[in-house]
Amino acid sequence: MIHSLPASLQIVLLALLGGVLGAVANWAIYSWTCFLERSISPWQKRLPGTIPPQWLDRIPILGWLFLRRDRGVHGNWFWLRPMLIELGCTIGVPFLFFWLNSGGLVGGQVNPGAAQVETWFWLHLVLFILMIIATFIDFDERTIPDYVTIPGTLLALIYATIFPLSRLPEVIPGLAGNVIRPVSFANGEKIFGFDVEPKWFASGVEWHHSWIGLTIGLVVFLGWIWALLPKICTLRFGISKGLWVMWFSLRRPPRLTECKIRTSQRKPFLISALLSGLAIVGSILLVLAWRFLPVANWESLFHAMFGMGFGGLLIWSVRIVGGYALQREAMGFGDVTLMAMVGAVLGWQITLLALPLACIVGMFVTIGVMIITKENQLPFGPYLCLGTTVVYFTWWKTWPAAGLYFELGEWLFGGLAVMLAMLMFSLIALQWIKGR
Repeated sequence: MIHSLPASLQIVLLALLGGVLGAVANWAIYSWTCFLERSISPWQKRLPGTIPPQWLDRIPILGWLFLRRDRGVHGNWFWLRPMLIELGCTIGVPFLFFWLNSGGLVGGQVNPGAAQVETWFWLHLVLFILMIIATFIDFDERTIPDYVTIPGTLLALIYATIFPLSRLPEVIPGLAGNVIRPVSFANGEKIFGFDVEPKWFASGVEWHHSWIGLTIGLVVFLGWIWALLPKICTLRFGISKGLWVMWFSLRRPPRLTECKIRTSQRKPFLISALLSGLAIVGSILLVLAWRFLPVANWESLFHAMFGMGFGGLLIWSVRIVGGYALQREAMGFGDVTLMAMVGAVLGWQITLLALPLACIVGMFVTIGVMIITKENQLPFGPYLCLGTTVVYFTWWKTWPAAGLYFELGEWLFGGLAVMLAMLMFSLIALQWIKGR
């Protein structure tokens, strides 16, 4: 669709799209917060003492120059960050399209073709906008809302089902020249002793009817739903009582007694009902997809499901290790759902490659900020987004360079365990530095 337009018109329309998406991102950053209430966006309800928005205020980028009149209410430089976000999106959207069109993901070794470029572009554009929203909300209030990660993850699963070629590519030399193929979830290596390719993937009939793939998909999807449900998890009173508390925190049964203070009657959370319905509908659709979808579509969906499960479980493991080392919550659950979304869009491999970079950058920034300001609680989500972005834009050389690591097969998970142990000792050392 975009390729059918003249190049100059492509630039103009993509820049306009970027400005609009930047404005949407700013609206979400200031509307999807959990604790802070900052009605800064011209699309929000105005605070007392501010002038009602004019139509000029809603022009991307330039509108913030007019909104500077509210400096007395929001602070002198409140307008600068949202203006830079919209400016960055206005430049970044055309850059992303033309970078993909020039073969950026494959290092220019192959011409990906118009259909392939647009398949990548729309999915990855949504991911980057959601990561921008998550980054700045995390900076502001140390949390990443489900408004960002749940729709992003579901969109990734649907998109992967419809467009099997949306996965990240790898270049394969051929007799007639280099060709592109999507990165599969195992690339011919063994996982837990199973020779995944070619036994499962190369034989379309066997893989399409394999109950193992369906089981893994259902476990990942229902596990994701279970993790999102609002509940109380505690082992303070033992396992049996902990399970009892968790069950009743999910059910929220009506109160059996009355008190003098008027309280509202307990009801199940609306999000619990919605997620329960999603679990039922999603499980049915997953079974139907496994049974009736073509092989390529099912493999693509399974790849997204595997990436979602691996990305979330990886950060959840880091969260547990960090909590043990620091003796407090080291990472919010929003970081878990964020990397589940990234894994569903880009695959499990990129989450594993992005994590070490995020940890290194985050640790240096934390130490520097701690020395200067004594602040030791910083968000980790922005560094996960940064690591993902760096690996994405260097994918054409990062993926071949990491080939030896991924060829370890099941030993890769042993290396991951070693990495988590090193992280734990690093955090313990960081606590020692903090004490000094």
